[in-house]
Amino acid sequence: MRQKISISNRAISPHLSIYNPQLTSLSSIWHRISGILLLFLIVKLNIILKTRLYMFFDIPLMWVIKETILFLYMVSLFLFLYHSFNGMRHIGWSFSLGTQLKDLKHSFYFICFCIFSILIYNII
Repeated sequence: MRQKISISNRAISPHLSIYNPQLTSLSSIWHRISGILLLFLIVKLNIILKTRLYMFFDIPLMWVIKETILFLYMVSLFLFLYHSFNGMRHIGWSFSLGTQLKDLKHSFYFICFCIFSILIYNII
């Protein structure tokens, strides 16, 4: 009654590499990742600023800390901008606005342009 299972070289399920990455799926995945990273970054910065801020004033290499804080500020600004702009785009999709392939690409490029222009404005 027992059947012998033959071993073959076939995959159990298709591997992800056979699919072309789609702009909508990648933006949805990055929207979730940016939200999680933004949450952890805000919580971590909040803990650091509340517990260890007094230690920063006695360190001789103050410029290193200033550059690190500036870097973390820019990363958190990027994550916040991406998450908020992409969230607005997802809300538009819920109302069936901009769901054609041409509109999806244009809205993605517009979001990228807005994010990087705001980041460059903050650097200057």
